[in-house]
Amino acid sequence: MIPAFRFRPELHRIIQQDAKNTLHLKKIFLITLTRNKNNKNSDPTQRIGPKVHQTGVTSPVQHRLQGARILVVDDNALMRRSLRMVLEAQDDWKVCDEASDGREAVAKFDKEKFDVIVLDFQMPGMNGLDAAKQITLRSPSTPILMVTLHHSPQLAEEARKVGIRGICAKADIECVVEGVTTILDNKSYFKDPRGQRCDVM
Repeated sequence: MIPAFRFRPELHRIIQQDAKNTLHLKKIFLITLTRNKNNKNSDPTQRIGPKVHQTGVTSPVQHRLQGARILVVDDNALMRRSLRMVLEAQDDWKVCDEASDGREAVAKFDKEKFDVIVLDFQMPGMNGLDAAKQITLRSPSTPILMVTLHHSPQLAEEARKVGIRGICAKADIECVVEGVTTILDNKSYFKDPRGQRCDVM
């Protein structure tokens, strides 16, 4: 049995924050829904492109040529739906499955391999760090992007240690497209919690 991830004291303080900000998630969903509707009323050949952050990025990141099979992991159904809508607005990206916690994500990964995993940090049963650690042990080449309400430098450091390739805040859900694009290109993506810079390496 793989031992559970041990949190540092600073991560305990992160976890103690309110992770169930339902009104915030509803706002994210409504913004996503409105933008998708606007896109349908415009040129149907256009897709939501990654938002280019000027500071720290030398050139826009290009999509992989082939399609991407994605697993979305979040304990909030509204957030999973928002992520699905944003991701599937991209050409050849398909959310093939969803999971509501870390254990379910690991179990689904054991049955079917995915090109990329987008997962939350704090979830019941098994959190995103533990799930990422187990998935990385099984398949080190599978890129993982963490999307969380608790984005901080401390969490980003712990995420790197377990093999997560990138992290961004739920408040900036459109950065998920840029993040997924980047990690599919075998680069890392750690967006500043304040949204002021984008660390692409």
